[in-house]
Amino acid sequence: MNSIKLSITAVLALYGSMATAEVVDLGDVSISASKIEQSTLEAPVNVTVLTADSMAKTNTLRIGDALNAKVPGLYIRGGALGNSRPGATMSISMRGQGGVLTKSAILVDGMNMADAYSGQVNWSMITMDDVDRVEVVPGVGSSLYGSNAMGGVISITTKSPTKEEMSFNIGKGYGDAAGDHASALYRNKFKNGLGVVFGVSENYREGYIAEYVTKTPTGTPAGGAVVVNGATQTTTTAGATTYIVGDKGTNASMEKNIHAKLYYDLSPTSTVNAGFAYSDSESLNRGYNSYLTDTSGNPILIGTTATSLNLNGQATTIKEQDFAGSIPMGNTALRYFAGYDGKIGESKLSLNFGKIDREYWSSAIGATATLTSGAGTMNTSPNSTTNASAQLTTPIGDSHLLITGVATEVGRLHQKKYAVSNWTDMDTKTAELDRIDARSMTNSLFLQDQIVVNDDLLLYVGGRYDMWKAGGVGVVTTGSVPGTFNYDDRSESAFSPKVAAVYMLNNRTSIKSSIGTGFRAPTNYYLFANPTFSGNAAPNGKMIYSNPNLKPEKAKAFDLGVEYHFVDGGKAMATCFATKTTDLIYQKITKVPQYTDPIINKVVDYIAQQENTGEALAKGIELSGEYPLADWLSVMGSYSYTDSKITKDNTNTGMVGKRVTNVPKDMVTLAFMAERGDWSGVLSGRHIGEVYSNNDNSDVVKGVWTGYSKYTVIDLKTNYQINKNFIASLMVDNLFDKEYYEYYRMPGRGVTINLSANF
Repeated sequence: MNSIKLSITAVLALYGSMATAEVVDLGDVSISASKIEQSTLEAPVNVTVLTADSMAKTNTLRIGDALNAKVPGLYIRGGALGNSRPGATMSISMRGQGGVLTKSAILVDGMNMADAYSGQVNWSMITMDDVDRVEVVPGVGSSLYGSNAMGGVISITTKSPTKEEMSFNIGKGYGDAAGDHASALYRNKFKNGLGVVFGVSENYREGYIAEYVTKTPTGTPAGGAVVVNGATQTTTTAGATTYIVGDKGTNASMEKNIHAKLYYDLSPTSTVNAGFAYSDSESLNRGYNSYLTDTSGNPILIGTTATSLNLNGQATTIKEQDFAGSIPMGNTALRYFAGYDGKIGESKLSLNFGKIDREYWSSAIGATATLTSGAGTMNTSPNSTTNASAQLTTPIGDSHLLITGVATEVGRLHQKKYAVSNWTDMDTKTAELDRIDARSMTNSLFLQDQIVVNDDLLLYVGGRYDMWKAGGVGVVTTGSVPGTFNYDDRSESAFSPKVAAVYMLNNRTSIKSSIGTGFRAPTNYYLFANPTFSGNAAPNGKMIYSNPNLKPEKAKAFDLGVEYHFVDGGKAMATCFATKTTDLIYQKITKVPQYTDPIINKVVDYIAQQENTGEALAKGIELSGEYPLADWLSVMGSYSYTDSKITKDNTNTGMVGKRVTNVPKDMVTLAFMAERGDWSGVLSGRHIGEVYSNNDNSDVVKGVWTGYSKYTVIDLKTNYQINKNFIASLMVDNLFDKEYYEYYRMPGRGVTINLSANF
C-alpha cells in the first residue's frame, strides 16, 4: 500500500524533488481543494472536476450550463445560464448556505470575481471558449480562501497556450433560445518561450417572456369601467387570487467579450503571464404585450393615465406604466491581471495581481413618463476590486508539504443616482440625487501543512487570519433627509482553522473528513448603500435600507465522505455534512402604512434592512457517481438532500424553524452520455425540489409568477464530427417545454444549432 506516499512524491517531483519516484496515474486531479495538485481520492473533500473536453459534450453556452446539474448540492439560477439575461446571478447555494447573496467563493485563475458592490458575480465575464477546467470544492473553505467561501469554492482555470491552434464557433437559436452567437479563439506557443491567447465573442438573444403584469381587483367597478376579457386567473405565492393581464416583453440582450493573455517562459521552471478580459452586456427594450380585450374582442388601449376596468366583476385600473420593466440596464467589466510561477530552491513561488473595474447601470420610469420618453432616474454602481497574493509551497522532508501565503483585497464603490430628462436615454442626466463612496479592505495570512502520517493516513492542518476594514460617505441631495452621512471605518478580524484527514482503505477507496470554520464579511451594499426599491406593485413593494453596523457571518462545519473508483472506470462519492452559522445576516421586513415614494414613483408597503438575526443549521447528504455501461455509453447522476433552517431569531419575527431561502430541499440529476463513431450525445435531466424565497416561508404556492417551482427539466445535445476540423451540434434545452418559475418565468424549449471548427 503506497497511495499516499506516491501522492506526495508526485507533488515533490513537480517541484524538482525526488524525480526518481515511481510514476502513478492519479486519475481525476484536483488543485483547488488544498492548493496543490493531487488525486481527488487524496483531496480533503469530495471534489467535482470538469474538464474542457467533458464540458464540450454538454450544453455549455455559459459557465452555469457547465455546472448546472453536474455538481451535487450546487444550486444556480440567473444570468449564469444559457437563455437567461446576462450579468450578475442573484442566487448560488452550496451546503445549505443560501439567502440572497452568494456565500461561495467564485475564482478565475485564483482571482476573486465578487464585485465590491453587492458581492455578486458577473457571469458574462467568463467565456466558455476560454475555460480549461472547473473545480467545485464544497464546504467551508475560509482556511485557504477567506471570506465568501462559507459554502464552498468554484475555481475556474482558463486555457494556456501549448501549441498553435485556432477555433471558431457560430450558432443560431430558436424558440426561447432565439438569437445567434459567434466566437473565435487563437492560441500559440512559440519556440522562444512566448505564448499568446486571444479571443472574441458575441451573443445576441431575442429573449423570451420572463416578467408578467398582474392585477388583483377588489370592490365594485366604477360607472363607465371597461368590461375586459383575456386575463388569466392565477394566485400569488401566498394563495390569493390574482390575474395575469399582460407581460413586459422579451428579455432580449446583447453580450460582447474580448480577452487576451501573454505568457513567457523565463526558464524551464518559471513563467510570467499578463492579460485582460473585457465584457459588455446590455438588456434591450422589446416592448410590452397586453392580453386584455373588450367584450367585442378589441384590444384595450393602454394610456399614460389610468383606465378603470371591470375585471371579473371587480374593480381595477391599468396604465402604460404598469408594463415598465428594468430596462434599459447593462454592465461592463474590465479585468486585467499578471502573475509569476517559479522555483526558489526546492520551493514553488506563485505571485498574482489582478484588478476588475465594473460599472452597473439601470433606469426607472418617472411618475409622468411614458414607456418611450419622459423624466426618470438612473442608478450607476461603478466599483473595483484589487487582489494581490503570494504563495510559497515547500516540501519538508518526505512527510510534509507546507503552504504559506499572504493576500490582500481592496474594494471600492462609487454608487450614484441621477435624475434624467429621458429615462430611456442614459445621456440625459440633469442632476445628482444621491451617492455613496465606500471602501473595504481585507489583509490575510494563511498556512497549511499536508502531513503523511503513514502509508494509509494523510492529514491537513491549516488556518487563515483575515483582517477586514470598511467605511464610507453618503450624500443625499433630495428627499426628506438630505445631507452628508459619514460612516467611520470599522474593522473585524477572523481566524479560520481547518483540520482534515484522508484514510486510504485501498488504492481505489478513501474515507475523508474535515472540521473547520469560515466567515463572510458583509458587502458594501448591505453596509452603506442608499435606499433602494425592490418589488413590483402593492402589496409587494419594499424599500431596502443599509445597515453600517453589520458583523461578519461565521460558520462551523463538519463533513464525512467516501470516494470509490471502479476498476473498469467511473467513480462514486458520498458525503454527509453539518454547518452551523452564527451572526447570520438576514433581511428583517417590517410592514408600514402604504405610501408612494415621490422620487421613484413606486408604491411602498414594507421597509427592509439586513440584520445579524441569529443562527442557522444546515445538514444533509450528497451522492454522486458515474459509470461506463458500455464502451460507447456511460451514465452519471447525483442526489442531494439539504435541511437548512433558522434555529435562532434575534429579531423576534417568527423565523425560527423556517427554511433558509434559495436552498432547494432536494436535487436530483441524471445524464446518459453516448459516443459512437462520428456521433456523440448527452441526454440529461435535473429535478429541483422545494425552494422558498420569503424569509417567513409564506410563498407556499409553487409554480406561479414571482414564486419558485418544483420542476424537472430534460436537455439534449448531439454532436456530429463532420471531419477532423468541423463539428456540428444540435442542442435542445427544456426538451418537453416545461413551464416553471424561479421568481421570473424560466425559459421554455429552446433549440440551438452550432458549427465549430478547430485548426
